[in-house]
Amino acid sequence: MERDLKEFKVYNTKKLQFVRSISGHRGNITSAEHIWDRDILTTCANDLSIILWDLSTWQKKGRIMTNDIQLVLK
Repeated sequence: MERDLKEFKVYNTKKLQFVRSISGHRGNITSAEHIWDRDILTTCANDLSIILWDLSTWQKKGRIMTNDIQLVLK
């Protein structure tokens, strides 16, 4: 991973185009997972948070604070 990943970039892989950059974590992002049936993206970071992103608006849907660094897995 790159050294400063507080922001992540979203690409449309069908059109091979950049869509947008999104930021919201205070620490480097460690993982991301798309929840297809709910159209939500989850990101985890070393700021001990998990953020749920609404993919229709690209807005934060929620933030979960944890006591440990997390990875989001299906």
